[in-house]
Amino acid sequence: MLLQGNVSRGVGVGDDDDSRARLQLLAESSEWRSSPQADAGFFTPESRPGAVRALYDGCEAAPRLKELQVYRQDSLDCQKLYSDPEMFFAIWKNGMLDAAKKTRLQRKQTRRRRFVLVVV
Repeated sequence: MLLQGNVSRGVGVGDDDDSRARLQLLAESSEWRSSPQADAGFFTPESRPGAVRALYDGCEAAPRLKELQVYRQDSLDCQKLYSDPEMFFAIWKNGMLDAAKKTRLQRKQTRRRRFVLVVV
């Protein structure tokens, strides 16, 4: 019945004093509060499952190859020759760049074909 009365009067008009008082009370009591979301820190050593933690604890430490860097005559990093954690990102990045280049060339060829058809 209340909803039907609001619809017939127009929703949100608030002509009576009771609705105005409720709106004012709502406006005064509802302050904006941020709801922080966790964007980082999901994969920390403390959050690892027990099985994964046991595997990490059983691994041998990487050799101290940085001490040998002074003897290298090129600019390559000894540690990255042994283990490069950025390798997977580099492979993904190169794949994405190759795909973009292929798409660009296909568009270019399509434009050329259209131009040839229009000119002829």
